[in-house]
Amino acid sequence: MNPTIKHLIDTKAEMHFHAGASEDSIRHYENEANVKIPSAFREWLLFSDGGEIFVPGTVLYGVDGNAKPSLFSGNSGQERGTFALGDSLLVIGRFNFGDFLCVDTNSGEVVQWNHEADEEFLRWSNFFAFIEEEIASFTSEG
Repeated sequence: MNPTIKHLIDTKAEMHFHAGASEDSIRHYENEANVKIPSAFREWLLFSDGGEIFVPGTVLYGVDGNAKPSLFSGNSGQERGTFALGDSLLVIGRFNFGDFLCVDTNSGEVVQWNHEADEEFLRWSNFFAFIEEEIASFTSEG
């Protein structure tokens, strides 16, 4: 198991994980959406195809198009709306206060998109760097 995923589980915080996605379902999403999911987020999807961390917290989308929300619905015109998200930003979740959580499909970096100012707010080197910061924030508050 990825050490960051193990660290997350070991916090004993309330989480909602879905069953992991299959490689086939991830490839299906990539083909349908014409994107390549970066490796760290792909590894997460294999563990949990959507869910919520630190309830009530960040909702993470999965590739299951029947689930709501999903990467399909999260990246639809309705969800992205008139936000100035660039073409390389794939919406992978929402914070409980409304900001988008995105992954840059070019670099693999994870971006918090401020939904009020319609601009990038924070950036992490990859999905697991984001998760580690969320763990640190939770454990410092607890």
